[in-house]
Amino acid sequence: VPRRAQPNTVLERLYQTKSFPDERQLAGLSKQLDWDERKIERWFRVRRNQDKPGLQRKFCESMWRFTFYLVICIY
Repeated sequence: VPRRAQPNTVLERLYQTKSFPDERQLAGLSKQLDWDERKIERWFRVRRNQDKPGLQRKFCESMWRFTFYLVICIY
């Protein structure tokens, strides 16, 4: 079961512009939210993983490509 990032409007707003914040931004967010920098880094990592395509989507895309090239080779 994939992990979901807990909702946070401040982090989400920054994520929309920059999915890999630098150290200075992490330190500022840490003070603003009263979270550890490690927890903020973890939130960004989980949030980036949330945007990756799932296994089923990857499988479907691979099958379409396989079918396409198979038909092209046979035809």
